[in-house]
Amino acid sequence: MQGYSNDEIEEIREFSFEEAIMERASYSTEQLLALGYDYDEIEIIQNYDGSPLSADSPVILALSAVCEGYINFNSYNANTGEYVFYYQFEWDKAPFFRKTDYYGVSWQAVDANGHYIYAEPSQVVCLLQYYSLSTSEIDSSGYNQYYCSEYVTPTIIPGFNGYYVEYESSRYFDNENGGQVLCWTKRGVMRVHIVPAGDYEINILNVYGAVGHTEATVSPSVGFSGGDSYSWSFSFTPQNKINTIATYACSLRKDGTKIVY
Repeated sequence: MQGYSNDEIEEIREFSFEEAIMERASYSTEQLLALGYDYDEIEIIQNYDGSPLSADSPVILALSAVCEGYINFNSYNANTGEYVFYYQFEWDKAPFFRKTDYYGVSWQAVDANGHYIYAEPSQVVCLLQYYSLSTSEIDSSGYNQYYCSEYVTPTIIPGFNGYYVEYESSRYFDNENGGQVLCWTKRGVMRVHIVPAGDYEINILNVYGAVGHTEATVSPSVGFSGGDSYSWSFSFTPQNKINTIATYACSLRKDGTKIVY
């Protein structure tokens, strides 16, 4: 297992998916509600008996969390040539593995002649929203609660016009009573302001967003490679530990229209 430490290799070899599900099956209904499961899914999870699982097992389907991504075209400023857009991802429930995750955007500017031109961000704002895993935070309708938001600082993606954020998908926050509340990251947003360099004018801005979700018991070190479909897209690597999900690619035009790929 190239790139892993001896401790990480041992941890991966000893990990049992069935045992991990049995642990979650022992959770109370309130704890599973806090993870985002509905009552039908909770019944399936709590009835799991530890038998071998296949990809289409009901308990696997019940545990499966879905993360979706979306890019919204906020505005185009004809005076400055500035484009503003944001990428947002959102989980429908807490993912099974909650380790170090990532999300990011990349872009490619094109002028009226179809030439790629340099364009840089004038502002990048990143926000993460956390939901409580504490049963005391569940509301009367049986759903886990929004707890807090946090602004985070992005990092330039090496070799791309883009930025990414590295974050822990579950973490503790101090509460007003002097204790701590365990939360998971349900949603993230990255708003980007792009301006053309010099006298250039951006006719089309190609943009891409994605989440890098860790699907191993150990935390990865992130890397990047070119995306499979678009020249301006990227993938989180190494692929054996980080799955690139919630991808969204589109072209933004200065007339306010958006073409989704």
